[in-house]
Amino acid sequence: MLSKAVDALKSDKKVRTIIVRSEVPGIFCAGADLKERVKMNPSEVGPFVSKIRAVINEIANLPVPTIAAIDGLALGGGLELALACDIRVAASSAKMGLVETKLAIIPGGGGTQRLPRAIGISLAKELIFSARVLDGQEAKAVGLISHVLEQNQEGDAAYRKALDLAREFLPQGPVAMRVAKLAINQGMEVDLVTGLAIEEACYAQVHSPGSERAGCPAGGIEVAKDSPRRGARAVGARPHRPVPAARGQEDKALEVDASIIDLRLSLFSNAGTETCRSPFRHGLRGTPF
Repeated sequence: MLSKAVDALKSDKKVRTIIVRSEVPGIFCAGADLKERVKMNPSEVGPFVSKIRAVINEIANLPVPTIAAIDGLALGGGLELALACDIRVAASSAKMGLVETKLAIIPGGGGTQRLPRAIGISLAKELIFSARVLDGQEAKAVGLISHVLEQNQEGDAAYRKALDLAREFLPQGPVAMRVAKLAINQGMEVDLVTGLAIEEACYAQVHSPGSERAGCPAGGIEVAKDSPRRGARAVGARPHRPVPAARGQEDKALEVDASIIDLRLSLFSNAGTETCRSPFRHGLRGTPF
């Protein structure tokens, strides 16, 4: 399941950037499996939501930069997953929203906390109260995403932009990248004076001689969110392969790198795992958390 994949990758020093994406055309992640939830009794719902929240928190706490590439629907828990990423990019045709109030519930995977931090309290309340769904242009206008792209024929415009961003990150000092993320994340939760003290402590971690070389070679991983309905069915990871610039053409700028791992959720019935440095898949039923 997704939690096992995150656990396997978060301590891997070769990981430099994580891209969360979907392989299903038109869908990033449509949230939890509501049919699965309807069958639960009240005593099961709490642990179920807590498990989802815990996995999303694990993604938010990953030490390396994370990018959500939203090329389709990102609703409910799907948007909460994207909000847990450091950066979000989307196609203009993508649809995003926390729609739980339509179901007489509230976001339970961190949405009530991360959305206000991303776009401001008042606007976050408006969107959650109304269960409004935004397209890519609207999401960019309110600051929910950093970049919006016109969708291409392959349906992966956001993913391609995420790859471009990841390649901008890769030449930078690996230790500095991790420590910068730590300083920003922790500093945002405290007052400015305390935040500056956090920055000073983090700076000391990269100021020592050779600290930048203590990291790892350039590389990255991709996390693919495959959600044909409301939640994906399996997890897989494999080395990244180049994405063609157009059908029948090779994009020479996209080089295969053994340290770039493709972690995917997909429809597989057989469960099994291998080390993260080689392909693995893990089958499960229902919501992938």
